[in-house]
Amino acid sequence: MTFSGQPKKSKPPSTRSYSAKWNSFLDYTQRLLKDLGLGPDDERYAINVRNDSRHRFSLVLRDRLVYALSADGGMHLILMLPPNAPEQNDGVPLVEMKDDAFAGDPAARLYTLPLEVMGFHMERLYPQLLDLCRALLKVTGKKTRYREHHIGDVCRMVYEPDFRVKAMDYVLDEKGDWPGEASGKHRPNNMDREYYCVGTVWTEGEPVASLFATRHLGERLR
Repeated sequence: MTFSGQPKKSKPPSTRSYSAKWNSFLDYTQRLLKDLGLGPDDERYAINVRNDSRHRFSLVLRDRLVYALSADGGMHLILMLPPNAPEQNDGVPLVEMKDDAFAGDPAARLYTLPLEVMGFHMERLYPQLLDLCRALLKVTGKKTRYREHHIGDVCRMVYEPDFRVKAMDYVLDEKGDWPGEASGKHRPNNMDREYYCVGTVWTEGEPVASLFATRHLGERLR
């Protein structure tokens, strides 16, 4: 078979194909909070987006980072797991974050997991994460000191399906406007327009859309 004319240029894949992993991260975040009995207004956790030296979407429970989506050195998850997690989960490509060991109970470490293999391993790792989070809530107080950095609009991406769809359209496909308003007192520092999903420095009163102004999140997910 012969072809005439110029070869057709292949279309770049839609960012919708990349949003599946992002949505999976948000779904597990929602599942974790639900299994822990933590609603949107519970002050024992905080959800925020960082773009200083840590380029990530984070869930902090009490005084610990427990679950995150990071673009620092390639897209990966960060999970709080038992100290022996690599031995306990043979075949799962976990890498310990050496500088992030926790003091006190429950004993745990932070590990990274490549985002591309999330679908293969999260169901195995999730119960271990959940058990540690439950233990953490038993030994700590009623409010996280990181709550002042909590971003209500970003939390809505976890809890509200319609809001998430519109937010993902904005972040990944540059479609429409950011669906929410400013919430909380989060003031990120040292913003970098060329990395992750944050735009200009966000001062109180600005819409949370400024966190996603340059939509680099979509590029990092490709």
